[in-house]
Parts: sequence; structure tokens; C-alpha cells
Amino acid sequence: MSKRFRRVAEVWSRPESLVAELVRLGFLEPGAGEVAARVVARHYDALSVPRSSETPEADASVYTYAENPRRLSPAAFGLVFVGFDPEDDARPLLRVREPAAALDFVLGHVRAPEWHGESHAVPKGVVAEAGVVIGPDCEIGEGTVLETGVRLGARVRIGRDGRIGAHSRIADDCELGDECRLTGSVSIGGQGFGFVKYPGESGRRPRVHVGRVVVGTGVRLGAFVAIDRGVFEDTQVGDGGAFDNIVQVGHNCVVGREAVLCSFVGLSGSTELGDRVTLAGLVGTKGHMRIGHDVTVAAQSGVSADVPDGQVVKGYPPRPLAEALKIQALVGRLPEFFARLKKLEEKP
Repeated sequence: MSKRFRRVAEVWSRPESLVAELVRLGFLEPGAGEVAARVVARHYDALSVPRSSETPEADASVYTYAENPRRLSPAAFGLVFVGFDPEDDARPLLRVREPAAALDFVLGHVRAPEWHGESHAVPKGVVAEAGVVIGPDCEIGEGTVLETGVRLGARVRIGRDGRIGAHSRIADDCELGDECRLTGSVSIGGQGFGFVKYPGESGRRPRVHVGRVVVGTGVRLGAFVAIDRGVFEDTQVGDGGAFDNIVQVGHNCVVGREAVLCSFVGLSGSTELGDRVTLAGLVGTKGHMRIGHDVTVAAQSGVSADVPDGQVVKGYPPRPLAEALKIQALVGRLPEFFARLKKLEEKP
């Protein structure tokens, strides 16, 4: 697989060049340029890997951002755009306005542009129907069928004996394991839903997402499933998963093995599902939370906090199923209870 990012030094030949751009766009005060250039220069030639600030391992090649110091891993990053005062921190922290947008500006210049071009040849042992477009450097296993109108971006990897349904799109650098089945009109690796604000601008710009989507072996995806690429790390779906029609998986989600997601399930960004989780229809999650192994969430529930392993829950917030059903039954009797209360209040 070819490289997805250029080194920062390949885009801006000197630290001063990058700092000048940050000043021009309002991320840095003009008077801060000299100090900023010294901070940036510490590991400038090595900066090549964008990662989350919460990553447990980093080195001089990794650059990131942190608006909240509590979300910054103790790992040794090469450069961190921050929205707070460094206060004697030994790491190369550069205080800027809107740190997420500052990093986003850099990512927009260093990532490989999304591929758009003429289709490449169909690999041996692969069946491609009419209108299929295959990007450069793709790897597709034998026995896989690409139905009408499928589009594969650059450097896509698909295992053997799969079937990619009509008019599905798999974006650059995404991966699917063996024996995956996509019903049709599935989107794998689209840009996630997120925005950043540049200093002095009233609106917001769509955020650059540079992660991938990695789907395991034997996964079944229904029609109109959308799985968005991660911001930095990969969005992941484990082996043996089964998604019904119209399911949304946001950026940076991790879905464990043998998960079952029914129709109209929506996972907000950075939701983590354990193995063998079942989410019934119309279940939504708030993001940045975990649903444990062997959990079942009943239909029309909203998951707003972590759910321990082995639970069967329902409602918003989700409660153990027996408790939730009891509350639901009592809600139906509220008119009766209200009438009885009113009569009691009317007695002298």
C-alpha cells in the first residue's frame, strides 16, 4: 500500500514557512512567529504521522492537537497544537487559536488527494459488471463480484469471494476482509461529520478525515449503510458483523465481532461496541462511550452512557429491560393516576 501522507517538510520546506502561513490565517499572533518557529523546528523534519492526542504511543514523527490538556496523552509527540498555555511542559506544544482547525489546515496539504480518474484493469479472477470503476493500486481477491456501478478508490483492499452490491462506493485506502457481502448503495470511507472554525471566519469548514475504514471477514452490510472514515485512527468493524438496511456508523467507531445492527441504528463518532452486541431498530448512541460484550439494546433506545457487559437494556437513558418495561407500563396509567390525584386534592 502506498504512502497516504507527505511529510510536513515536503510541503513547507522550512519551519518558518509553516509558521508564516499560520500567522497569515490568524492562528498565531504576528509577534509570536519567532518563538513558534523554534517550537516547530524541534522535530520538523520527522513530522509525518497525524494521530489522535489520546494515542498511548507516539514519537517525534507524530503531530496532533489538544484543546483540553486532560485529553493529551503523556506520550512524546513531535508537535502538538494546543489551545492552552504549555506551562513548562517538556513536549513541543504550540499554542494557537482553534487548534483543531490549525491541524486540519496542515492535514489538508499533506494528505494524498482523493483519487478521481479513469478505471484501472479488473484483476484476474474478479467479476466486474457494467460501469465499475477501479482506482490505482487496488487489491481484490479472487471470486469477488463487483456489481453495476461500483466505485473503488485508490489503494482499496478487498478479500476473496466477496460481493460488492450495485452502486456502492469504497473510498481510498479502505479494507474489507474475505467473504464480505454489501447489498447495494453502501458507502465505505466517506468523510465523517465534523467541522472546524478558522479564526476570523463566521462559518465552519468541513473537517479533514485521514483515517480509514477497516471491515473484517464475513461481514454483511445492507442497503444504504454508511461507515465513515476516522479522523486520525481507523473506523473498524469486526468479523462476522451483520448490519440491516440504513445504518450509520460515525467516524472512529469500533464495532466488535459478530455485532448485529438493525435498521435505523446510528452510532455517533467514537462509539465502541464489544463483541456480539445487538442493537435493535432506531437505537442511537451519543458517542465517546462503550457498550460492552454480549449487550442487547432494545428498539428505540438512546444510549448516553457506558453499558456493562452482558446487559439487556431499553429506553432513554437505557435501563435493565424488566425495569424499563415496568416504567413503560406505568406511563400508560399516568392519566388514571392524575385523575385519582385530582380527586384527592379536591377533598376538603
